[in-house]
Amino acid sequence: PPPPSPPPSSPPSLPPLPPPSLPPSPPPPSPPPPSLPPSPSLLSPPPPPSTTLSLMAKIAQLMLLLAVCLAVGLSLAFDGWARHYLFLPRVSLAIPTMAGKVAVVTGPTLNGIGHISARELARAGAHVVLAGRNAAKAAETMASIKAEVPAASLEFLQLDLGSLAAVREGATELLRR
Repeated sequence: PPPPSPPPSSPPSLPPLPPPSLPPSPPPPSPPPPSLPPSPSLLSPPPPPSTTLSLMAKIAQLMLLLAVCLAVGLSLAFDGWARHYLFLPRVSLAIPTMAGKVAVVTGPTLNGIGHISARELARAGAHVVLAGRNAAKAAETMASIKAEVPAASLEFLQLDLGSLAAVREGATELLRR
């Protein structure tokens, strides 16, 4: 092992600091210039510039918000552009007349989407062909539609959509009718 090092020696001493001196005294204040008599607005000091800018920015934001609200309000009041951009567009759910047309509806299960579609097409005057596998379910649907739309023109077509051969046969039979 290396030999131990000697203890550190004391640092060299520094010369003493001179006593602090006082700064020179400021010159006496000059008399204020003559001014106008004070008015109430001059009595309060002006706000700092950052507060003024912040206040001006808030006023500008408020004015912009009021302008947008006014534009949207007037547009809504007079059925203008805002109604199309802010709300769902108005959609007419009425089906145009289907008199003389044939509609094929698949999946005629009672209270299913096929049932509702067939009922509304029949209400519009179409001849509705209910295509499905189960004749008993189709009969229930046809009875329900006839109860709601007595003038409905309905018929059933036995059809299995899982087989393309059955679909071809069903299409051929439908064209024969």
